[in-house]
Amino acid sequence: MTVSQLVGRERRHLGALLVARAAAWSLAAGALLLGLFSVALRDARWITRPAAPLTAWSLVLVVLALTLWWTRRALRRETSSHAVAAAIERERALRDGSLRAALEVGGDGAFGRRASDQMAKRLGTLGASLAPATRRRSLRVGAVAAGLAILAMAQLGAARTMAPDGWRAVRHPVKAWTGELLPPLVIEGVPAMVLRGEKLKLRVLAPERKRLTLHQRATGAPWDAQELPVEGGAATTVLGPVDADLILVADDGRLTSDTVVVRVTDRPFVGDVAIRATYPSYLERPAETIALG
Repeated sequence: MTVSQLVGRERRHLGALLVARAAAWSLAAGALLLGLFSVALRDARWITRPAAPLTAWSLVLVVLALTLWWTRRALRRETSSHAVAAAIERERALRDGSLRAALEVGGDGAFGRRASDQMAKRLGTLGASLAPATRRRSLRVGAVAAGLAILAMAQLGAARTMAPDGWRAVRHPVKAWTGELLPPLVIEGVPAMVLRGEKLKLRVLAPERKRLTLHQRATGAPWDAQELPVEGGAATTVLGPVDADLILVADDGRLTSDTVVVRVTDRPFVGDVAIRATYPSYLERPAETIALG
């Protein structure tokens, strides 16, 4: 092998270690961010912060972009021919600049080729690794990065278990933004009409929520909002006594239910009563009005 090929082999090994190290750092940072956001958005907190999952992925992309930029810069700086040759000279106790000179003059005349061949023979006796200390240092840093990546993945797995709803929002950021992740809010069991003065019991289906807001407006009155806790996937409340038509809407900060209208009717009553008796014809008795008493 020529000097260029030997140095190129060392460059490839060091470059592969550097790329693997950068990938481990990226994985560790990305998993850590996603896990932290999953925990932060649990208990349906993401519903009122629909942009948070997109923010999480934006930060992950920023980390990946920075890692890519750093990796390209490190590859140019640490795995260039001159940088690797200098490391080999330093670790193998070669005269400073001798290997770099052999790389430069290897194709310039007979003397240059002879110097390059002699250097190649000398390097060929040094084994598979020409810069073992540099490799070991890269391996140590890469091992630390890999360990952190494993810890970050374990943290992400724990976050998925602790905060399944937060992880689902982070895993589907677009659906979280558009409100497609959760079932709709439904105000159920509401009669179309109630008697004036009666109370109205409501049940709002709100799966996976913790709280919701019920908005109500009686005819001629302003809107009123009532915050309700959700237990077992539903919230219940009692309104009234009702004395005017009601408009009802529920929302969780992200989604809104269909509008429900409840009409109010007055109680039936009996006014003046007159009783008139009409007799069968065979009695030959005329019809008459009978006193109520």
